[in-house]
This record gives sequence, C-alpha cells and structure tokens, in this order.
Amino acid sequence: MTFRVFVSHSTTTADRPIIDRFARKLLSEGIEAYIASDHVGPPEDLASTIIDAIDNADLVIGVWTKGASESEWVNQELGRAYGRRPVILLVEEDVKVKGFFQNHKHVRFSRLNSEAGLDAVTRYLADQKREKEWQELNRKFEQQQEMEMLGTAIAVGIILILLVILATRK
Repeated sequence: MTFRVFVSHSTTTADRPIIDRFARKLLSEGIEAYIASDHVGPPEDLASTIIDAIDNADLVIGVWTKGASESEWVNQELGRAYGRRPVILLVEEDVKVKGFFQNHKHVRFSRLNSEAGLDAVTRYLADQKREKEWQELNRKFEQQQEMEMLGTAIAVGIILILLVILATRK
C-alpha cells in the first residue's frame, strides 16, 4: 500500500538541499513523496500534473520558506489542497505564514539545523502511513469475513433446499 504526500516548496537554489533531505527521509520510511520539480513533464501539462498529484495525495506538506512565501506556485498548490487534503506546514524560522494558513498548526525549522523539524514531520507521516496500512488490513479482514459468512449462508441454503427436495420425495 502506498502512502503519498505532495511536497509543495519553492524551487530556489537555497531551498533545494532541505527538500532533498526531506525527500530522502520520507523515502526511508516508505513514503512516496511527489516533488514537482522532480516529476514535471512538458510545461503545458504542469498544472494538471500538479493538480492530479495533490488530489491523489494522502497529505500535503508545505515547506514554507522565504522563497515559498513569494512563490505563486506554492500559494496555488496549498490553495488547491486547502479543504481537500490534510495540510502540514513546515515553516522556516522568521518567515511569516500568510493567508488561510496563518493560524494553521505548523512545525518550525531552522535553516542552519533543519533536521529536528524534518524528523518531527517524518515521524508523524510514518505514523499516518502505519495507520492507513492498519485501516486497509482491517478493511480486507472485514471483507474476508463477509465473504466467508456469505459462503456459509449459501451452503446452508443449498443444504436446506436439498433437505426439502428429499423430504418431498418420500
């Protein structure tokens, strides 16, 4: 079972090392991270590709840096996710969160030591992944039980029909 997150981020050179570290951490937990700058195809398909990735994600992570706060793309991506998907903000120290997300819970990180923030979000996402896997296992188990009950009901029905047929032959 795949647990997918969409990582909304700035494409500035300064932010790339943080995004790369975060992607490696997520991958080490078996979490599929969609990072647009790694997945984009032809420019004419960019918007629809990003919309599909957001809509198919289990969660959206906004890495809110100075570059992200100035990015039209990041604002649009988070706007798309708002109300559709759970959103977690990973916010750089001294960067103000604007708009709908200004009162949203978030995790702060320092550019000099981003590990603590990245680790906290990665642990949370790993827990969410395990919860999704558990729910899927429970769903499959319940389906299996329903199928077994249906099989038992059909078998009992066939036996009753055979008993009626035998009883009417006497």
